[in-house]
Amino acid sequence: MLAMSGDAGRNWSRPRSISNGADRPLNPDLAIAGNGAIGVRFFDLRADRDGDQALSAQSWLRVSRDGRHAWQERRLGGGFDLRTAPVVSSGTPGRFLGEYQGLVGQPTGFAALFAQAQPQARIGPTDGFFTRVRLAGAG
Repeated sequence: MLAMSGDAGRNWSRPRSISNGADRPLNPDLAIAGNGAIGVRFFDLRADRDGDQALSAQSWLRVSRDGRHAWQERRLGGGFDLRTAPVVSSGTPGRFLGEYQGLVGQPTGFAALFAQAQPQARIGPTDGFFTRVRLAGAG
């Protein structure tokens, strides 16, 4: 869900979904690029198939240049099996990809640090991945 303010937070728009096409989106990061584009990075399970052994997850970046209506999407990294991520039993129980993730606005795009489990992870059960996304047509 995304709500916006045009007056420094005194008034807000009604929240609206920007997750169209995503399947159970989770762990979102939000950033604004120097050119005003809004970026939302998240994981989802749209590649998962019922009955197979893996819980197939992917990282995505959605970008809006007009601030609300038109969203473009790009996959970040490869698919991975969320079931290979470590299990956390304290706090909120579940699969843990890592807490060192984020999205940062750059002058003409974004920089993203995100985790992936196996088979993308090669060093540990989860590894961190970094990418820069330059927006086409950006100065």
